[in-house]
Amino acid sequence: MEPQEERVRKGILAASIALPTTAGLALETFVRAYQTGVPPQELTVLKPVSFPPEKQLVALIPAVKA
Repeated sequence: MEPQEERVRKGILAASIALPTTAGLALETFVRAYQTGVPPQELTVLKPVSFPPEKQLVALIPAVKA
Protein backbone atom coordinates (compact mmCIF):
# COMPACT_ATOMS: atom_id res chain seq x y z
CA MET A 1 0.00 0.00 0.00
CA GLU A 2 1.27 3.44 -0.94
CA PRO A 3 1.80 5.95 1.90
CA GLN A 4 -0.78 8.33 0.45
CA GLU A 5 -3.38 5.54 0.29
CA GLU A 6 -2.73 4.77 3.95
CA ARG A 7 -3.26 8.44 4.84
CA VAL A 8 -6.58 8.41 2.96
CA ARG A 9 -7.69 5.25 4.78
CA LYS A 10 -6.80 6.85 8.14
CA GLY A 11 -8.73 10.01 7.25
CA ILE A 12 -5.65 12.27 7.22
CA LEU A 13 -6.27 13.00 3.53
CA ALA A 14 -9.61 13.05 1.72
CA ALA A 15 -8.09 11.78 -1.53
CA SER A 16 -4.80 11.30 -3.35
CA ILE A 17 -3.54 11.24 -6.92
CA ALA A 18 -0.84 8.82 -8.03
CA LEU A 19 1.06 8.34 -11.27
CA PRO A 20 1.86 4.85 -12.49
CA THR A 21 5.48 3.77 -12.24
CA THR A 22 7.61 4.77 -15.21
CA ALA A 23 10.26 2.04 -15.25
CA GLY A 24 8.21 -0.53 -17.17
CA LEU A 25 7.02 1.97 -19.75
CA ALA A 26 10.55 3.35 -20.19
CA LEU A 27 11.98 -0.13 -20.74
CA GLU A 28 9.23 -1.06 -23.23
CA THR A 29 9.80 2.21 -25.10
CA PHE A 30 13.55 1.64 -25.27
CA VAL A 31 13.23 -1.97 -26.46
CA ARG A 32 10.67 -1.03 -29.13
CA ALA A 33 12.92 1.77 -30.42
CA TYR A 34 15.98 -0.48 -30.37
CA GLN A 35 14.25 -3.34 -32.20
CA THR A 36 12.48 -1.24 -34.81
CA GLY A 37 15.01 1.57 -35.26
CA VAL A 38 12.16 4.07 -34.91
CA PRO A 39 12.85 6.77 -32.33
CA PRO A 40 10.30 6.99 -29.51
CA GLN A 41 7.91 9.89 -29.16
CA GLU A 42 9.47 12.90 -27.50
CA LEU A 43 6.71 13.06 -24.88
CA THR A 44 4.76 10.33 -23.11
CA VAL A 45 1.82 11.25 -20.91
CA LEU A 46 1.00 9.03 -17.96
CA LYS A 47 -2.58 8.87 -16.75
CA PRO A 48 -2.92 9.74 -13.06
CA VAL A 49 -5.05 7.52 -10.86
CA SER A 50 -7.36 8.85 -8.16
CA PHE A 51 -7.59 7.18 -4.77
CA PRO A 52 -10.33 6.62 -3.92
CA PRO A 53 -11.74 6.32 -7.45
CA GLU A 54 -13.45 9.41 -8.87
CA LYS A 55 -16.93 7.85 -8.66
CA GLN A 56 -16.53 7.44 -4.90
CA LEU A 57 -15.33 11.03 -4.55
CA VAL A 58 -18.31 12.40 -6.47
CA ALA A 59 -20.62 10.51 -4.11
CA LEU A 60 -19.07 12.44 -1.18
CA ILE A 61 -20.01 15.84 -2.61
CA PRO A 62 -23.21 17.10 -0.97
CA ALA A 63 -26.06 17.87 -3.36
CA VAL A 64 -26.35 21.55 -4.19
CA LYS A 65 -29.87 22.92 -4.00
CA ALA A 66 -30.70 25.33 -6.81
